[in-house]
Amino acid sequence: MRIYIEDYFGNDIVVLHIKNINHTEEVLHNIIETDEYNIADVDEDDHGEYVRVQLSTSTTMYKLNK
Repeated sequence: MRIYIEDYFGNDIVVLHIKNINHTEEVLHNIIETDEYNIADVDEDDHGEYVRVQLSTSTTMYKLNK
């Protein structure tokens, strides 16, 4: 399972490759638990299923860069 984390504008920041698919739900829950992220998309390509998680506001990037 891959999780793409995007900024507010949809630009990829990082891709997480989760080898143990049993922990995917837990990882996603921990990422979006901060209320600064939303699940933007769940899709599948030639490499399998992936999830896109997007920052919910553009001001979050400012917090990350502080």
